[in-house]
Amino acid sequence: MFNAAHVPVTTVARVAVNKMMIFTAFAFNLYQLLSISYLLLSGKMRGN
Repeated sequence: MFNAAHVPVTTVARVAVNKMMIFTAFAFNLYQLLSISYLLLSGKMRGN
């Protein structure tokens, strides 16, 4: 009823995709952080 004997098996391909997605998200966030900090430091972004 509760699948107590069921062991979740993750394939190598699925782990690779998961790690790639985590790396891509981290790289995107880092790029956004650097872009925004550049705009703020250069004075090209005006606050409202």
